[in-house]
Amino acid sequence: VPHMSSITEVNVIQSPLAAARLVMFVVPGENPDPAKTAQTLATITGGRITVQEIRPYVPGTIINGYDTTLPDNDTSK
Repeated sequence: VPHMSSITEVNVIQSPLAAARLVMFVVPGENPDPAKTAQTLATITGGRITVQEIRPYVPGTIINGYDTTLPDNDTSK
């Protein structure tokens, strides 16, 4: 059964060379609360988070050169 959720380990690397970076996260639900989302991501990453934009997830959208379409894992073909 296809699904869009999983559990993963997040490693946060801290070094003097670490600088601010733009990272895109896919979060569940419609219209997530920006403050709560920022707090959750800050807890996960251990860093300061600024939510710049929240927009709907649309499969097949090209974002920074990456196609967001999920791979077809149907092995019954």
